[in-house]
Amino acid sequence: MEELDSIFWIKIDGVFYGKAIEEIAYFKSMWPWVKMVAMDEEFSFWESLAQVQKRVEKQSQHFIRVSRRYYINVCYVKDYTSKEIRMMDDTVIPLTRKNIENLRKKVHENNE
Repeated sequence: MEELDSIFWIKIDGVFYGKAIEEIAYFKSMWPWVKMVAMDEEFSFWESLAQVQKRVEKQSQHFIRVSRRYYINVCYVKDYTSKEIRMMDDTVIPLTRKNIENLRKKVHENNE
């Protein structure tokens, strides 16, 4: 049963899709949709980023909100500056000043 706890479920056109949380790189708000990006596929589904964040927080400690539109898995951060984050797939994500310290802490926690 533990494996099911780490699956993030979404519903698209009446079909439920499950993705292992550790395979998800980030979520991007495209209101009223959210795009879920994994290294091998992407899905867009009807939900708010705040709702996604509440669900993910129950299952994983590796995600952090880095801006109004992005909720990322720090395991997929390639590098970052004070203004942006580059993910493993080379997507560049803006980083707000108020979130830089939280990101720094989360990345270092993850690498310990």
